[in-house]
Amino acid sequence: YNNNAQVSLFVSAFNLAKGKKLSSIEFTSDMGVWFVAGVTAGEFRKVRQLASDLSIKRSYRVPDLYERPLPVYSAGSKPKNIVLFIADGMGIGALSLASAHLRRRPGALVINQMPYAGLATTCSANADVTDSAASGTAIACGQKTRNGMVGMLPDRTPLTSVAARAHKAGFSVGILTDDSIVGATPSANYAHARSRGDYRAIAAQASECGFDIMIGQRAKEWFLPKGQADGRREDGRNLVSEMNSRGYEFCETLKSFLDADSGKRVLGCFRNGEFDRETSFRELMKGALVRLSRGGRRFFMMMETGNTDSGGHSNNPESTVKGVAKAEWALRTAIDWSLSHGGDTLVVVMSDHETGALNAVVSPSTGRVSLHYGVTSHTSAPVPVCAFGPGAELFEGVYDNTDVAKRFARLLELEP
Repeated sequence: YNNNAQVSLFVSAFNLAKGKKLSSIEFTSDMGVWFVAGVTAGEFRKVRQLASDLSIKRSYRVPDLYERPLPVYSAGSKPKNIVLFIADGMGIGALSLASAHLRRRPGALVINQMPYAGLATTCSANADVTDSAASGTAIACGQKTRNGMVGMLPDRTPLTSVAARAHKAGFSVGILTDDSIVGATPSANYAHARSRGDYRAIAAQASECGFDIMIGQRAKEWFLPKGQADGRREDGRNLVSEMNSRGYEFCETLKSFLDADSGKRVLGCFRNGEFDRETSFRELMKGALVRLSRGGRRFFMMMETGNTDSGGHSNNPESTVKGVAKAEWALRTAIDWSLSHGGDTLVVVMSDHETGALNAVVSPSTGRVSLHYGVTSHTSAPVPVCAFGPGAELFEGVYDNTDVAKRFARLLELEP
């Protein structure tokens, strides 16, 4: 899988006339151009598709459901803070599967208890099926762009995200993910790049954006020069040192983030495995809320899990359920925070796109789940959006993913 283009192996068998040998192969197409990376020919061998294991072998801890319906706030009320959770690649099928596995019944997630629900369309500026760069840009900045581009219009005009506008207005800002901090979805909040794969340029912009918390997994190499640790920067810059001089503390573990100096901003490039426990998202969310709200400051936070996306790409329901379990812990923690602070925080959960065309049907009589994946790539299916808190009513109905950023900006009264 490469951005939004699937790389595949095709095997075809042709019978040659008796005594004839293969002399050449010619590829033609009347519908477009394929990039053929490699071709080989040989004697026919029987080829079988690898069997897919659609079983879920693990059990996952999830937070308690709310015993009573969550409160609904007066229409037109505005939040002090916003928490946006993005479950990359999560569609309705992923929610159905996770609820059946985690709760043994449909519609039994904290996500389902959020009082407002809607659907967001996800096409990019140049394709019915978006990639994470274009969809991340749409959600962060409120404008469409081409697949592969981050934080800019198709004509390369830079866009300003809600996160950047909030930072300029004096809000604390946190961008957190269990994927790379220079990945497509998080970088749409602070970077402008023609290609989502330009990690050197994106890391440099991360070091200069001034956000209070920037946490991801791996990616340390893009912040360090060649010759130092695993550094891959060719310009000689040590972005970790530069950020240290600007008041950042560098963290490689969840514990070091939670113990970091309260007076400093945080850059986190966590080691592999730090987010393996689904409950790690409870600790991550709680630590981020405490840090961002210190001194009574208003804040904007985007937190992401990539497990739901990798589950769709690999047709692996285990990864999908794990990602939804992480979302459940993060959302329960954020909603509890809002409730304990007078309902001052809007909490929204959504996906940037659906991945895998997952259809999960739960039998009402036996509880058995029938699974079917249609593809290993992204799809054009609208994605679920659920919301709780002041302003949540704006996220009911059907709308485009660009409307999310526009509504956030209006609720926080941010200048263009």
